Amino acid sequence: MYQLAKLVLKSYMPRSLEKGMLFYTNVGQQLKVITLEDVPRDHEEYMRTHGAPVELYIISHTNPNTPEYYIIAQPHQIGWIDEGDHTDELRDITITDVNTIMEDYDGFVKVDVIEHYTDDDEVQYDDMYKLVPNIYMEKAIIAPYYEYYDQQEYILEGDEEWIVDDDSEQN
Repeated sequence: MYQLAKLVLKSYMPRSLEKGMLFYTNVGQQLKVITLEDVPRDHEEYMRTHGAPVELYIISHTNPNTPEYYIIAQPHQIGWIDEGDHTDELRDITITDVNTIMEDYDGFVKVDVIEHYTDDDEVQYDDMYKLVPNIYMEKAIIAPYYEYYDQQEYILEGDEEWIVDDDSEQN
């Protein structure tokens, strides 16, 4: 089952820089995710210029009007991209895919999930049900959520994001 989710970036402070780390930085006039190809000699200067490294997470986005998001997929689980109904093949996600999802779809993705229920009596009702990624060869399967994004209109009000059907009228 595919579920609406959001690909987000979380920065962290590493002990040292390593090849392959991701950074969210200005490239020309746009913010882009880039991969560290060569480790610079001056780590502090590089981070002053490009910011701290980031990791990719997929968080729930079932109701954008509530602040109760939770992590569906950790950085090490993000790996497969499904290009849609026109192909049955999965491929590794690339930095180009990440940038396209962030720029063109505001981070919205659909992720293949399974429902996980807990039978712990001590857990509150809302925490008894969670979505977990359907892992295939140690990676979660995601796809840009074209259909959802094309059918919705996004209105930003302050820090809240509201989704309105295209057919409805705004007051």
